Amino acid sequence: MSQRGSRSALQTVLGYHRLRSVAVARRVVSRMALGSRARVVEAGAGEGMLTTALAERAGDVVAVERDRAAWERLCARFAGSDVVRPVLGDVLSMRFPREAFVLVGNVPFGITSELMRLALFGERRPVAAYFVLERDAALHWAGAGRSSVMSVLARAGWELDIRMALRRGDFVPRPGTDCVLLAARRRERPLVDACLWERFEAFVRAGFGRGRGDVRRNLRGKVGYRALKRAAATGGFSIDARPSELSNEQWVALFLGTHGPHKVGARGRA
Repeated sequence: MSQRGSRSALQTVLGYHRLRSVAVARRVVSRMALGSRARVVEAGAGEGMLTTALAERAGDVVAVERDRAAWERLCARFAGSDVVRPVLGDVLSMRFPREAFVLVGNVPFGITSELMRLALFGERRPVAAYFVLERDAALHWAGAGRSSVMSVLARAGWELDIRMALRRGDFVPRPGTDCVLLAARRRERPLVDACLWERFEAFVRAGFGRGRGDVRRNLRGKVGYRALKRAAATGGFSIDARPSELSNEQWVALFLGTHGPHKVGARGRA
């Protein structure tokens, strides 16, 4: 099999669907909050459709592409550009800029979780991120429907919302599922203070109990029964509810109601 054939087969397995045209890319980029001086890191630049639209709006675009043949075409397409800098490499393993940047990508569906974790919880995080994702994956991260450990942790530090829906005909090849543009913006004031973050993460992971049990069972030993009852009454949920049935906001309220700064101080004085 040729190198191009191998790449196409791998992209099919991972679920890669490139944007059909620059016109579609411009429509996507129009829903991003990008200033004329914005520094953008594009994950998986591919054919450069999104890159072209980004270059028209931002001041600096680092177009990352792991496939050498595609990267060479990017170099030729943007030769002489003072905005676009094609980079050969894997965005999942690269070191992001220390300066403020925006992370953008239309990436294979197969690496969605890895990319989202990198953007939202990595060492060098963007100030905002915009990803073209499967609708169900975007809804999951945005906290719509049932919550998860990752959606609860994500929304404590980020504002996530779906900016636009795309048509299946906007892609080549056509995906078998609906796709949307997901926007993530770092909160100016996280819902949980940095000094409490490790406690909060451990609390949420324990509360979900690896997908088993109810809230009361999973938090036994971490939250007293009376404190849990009071927090549940205030938050409007049952202590016998499944962890995924609590909203992201209810998880934050439950933690702060039982582990907030005043609670920590009270335990210290006891």
